[in-house]
Amino acid sequence: YNPGPIALTTSFFDERSLPSLFAVIAVGNSMEPEGIKPGFVAYCDPTQNPTAGDAVYIERKDMQLGTLHASLKMFAGRDDRWIYLSSWFFSQDEQQMKQESAKLSPTVVERMAVVTMVKRKP
Repeated sequence: YNPGPIALTTSFFDERSLPSLFAVIAVGNSMEPEGIKPGFVAYCDPTQNPTAGDAVYIERKDMQLGTLHASLKMFAGRDDRWIYLSSWFFSQDEQQMKQESAKLSPTVVERMAVVTMVKRKP
């Protein structure tokens, strides 16, 4: 046992240090199995490139309506034609959460940002 002082290095997250960072509030339960529950705040960084397994915020264009749709998804990868994503839905038949996959054309993606931190609602 050493009752003397110890050396400690710490860091903390300060959203003011990253001007491009933005936050969204999760709605719905499609990301709950990934730890992002309704009402949680997801901090997103559009300057980072996502890697497989990252949670991402996606804004996509509805070409017919001319509107934007925003959602949180899990990034699974990309190739020349598609961005591959996954999320969860509640299966009424099986009474449990099931994972679903989706692919989006990069031409409909207005903005994609890596979720860098999730904060519980107070």
